[in-house]
Amino acid sequence: MGHLLRVAAPARVLRSREDHAAAMAELRGLMKEDPPVGSAAGERLELLAVLIQDYESRTFPVRKATPQEIVEFMADQQQLSRSELAALLGGRSRLSDFMNGVRPLSRGQISRLRARLGILPGLLFEGPKERGSAARSSSGPRAVTGPKSARLQVATSRARSGKKVGKSRKS
Repeated sequence: MGHLLRVAAPARVLRSREDHAAAMAELRGLMKEDPPVGSAAGERLELLAVLIQDYESRTFPVRKATPQEIVEFMADQQQLSRSELAALLGGRSRLSDFMNGVRPLSRGQISRLRARLGILPGLLFEGPKERGSAARSSSGPRAVTGPKSARLQVATSRARSGKKVGKSRKS
């Protein structure tokens, strides 16, 4: 019953809603038949699944959630109040700074959120901008002017690179 391989359109990249709808209809039909793996129908089913996944990822891209959205979602799911969340992060101002993107989470805060909300730590790290201040992360390095600021900037860059810091004396 329904095991006859129907002549299907040749496989091609899905480029429109109509292509997607047709591929979905054919996929549903093949799934109802439950063809054996490796059979012509099984291969067609697998190919359609790949084509549909490709079309959907291009047409409906999923944006990566920010650490703030993840914390807010998990706190909501576990019915954690704002005051309880603030206590986890070290106070209302720390919660506000984090939620507004002013300050990244510390390792201790991430550890407490993992223990209480079950959030994987990797989802809460904000990447390279976590190392610098939040103000610099969005607009790049701050403008530095004047001779004193220039010396400070040079000393800071030398310290980061491991070079000896201090006044150089000419003999």
